[in-house]
Amino acid sequence: MQVILKENMVSLGQVGDIVEVKDGYGRNYLIPKEKAIKVNPRNIKLIEHAQKLLEVKINKDRAEAQEMSKKLEGQSLTIYRKSGEDDKLYGSVTAIDIQNGLKEKGLEIDRKKILLDSSIKNLGTFKVPIKVYSEMTVEIEINVAKA
Repeated sequence: MQVILKENMVSLGQVGDIVEVKDGYGRNYLIPKEKAIKVNPRNIKLIEHAQKLLEVKINKDRAEAQEMSKKLEGQSLTIYRKSGEDDKLYGSVTAIDIQNGLKEKGLEIDRKKILLDSSIKNLGTFKVPIKVYSEMTVEIEINVAKA
């Protein structure tokens, strides 16, 4: 049985691929779980159309990501915190603090895209990567200063 994949599947292929599977696997698993559809002229046209739309969306997202990376490039952010001895902070600076600081500058970034390994617990200057797109990251400078 030939099916067109609607999802990426490690063992079979990528979205839109036409693959040959055993009849039972296709009928009992792939098609009912909507992971694939049967091959026929109508479904082939549907998948081709969906791939074109996906390609347009990917290009649009990539262009938006490039714009955002240009805005973020060279940005620095100063965050003020109370600190004790040895420049240790009371509390820490987290991705949410960085997100709020960027929002004040007019840059909307999802906090999940701020790739902070662990929260910042000392005064100083830190480079923090921000994932703008799947393969595109930009580093911004975070300066944690004494309040």
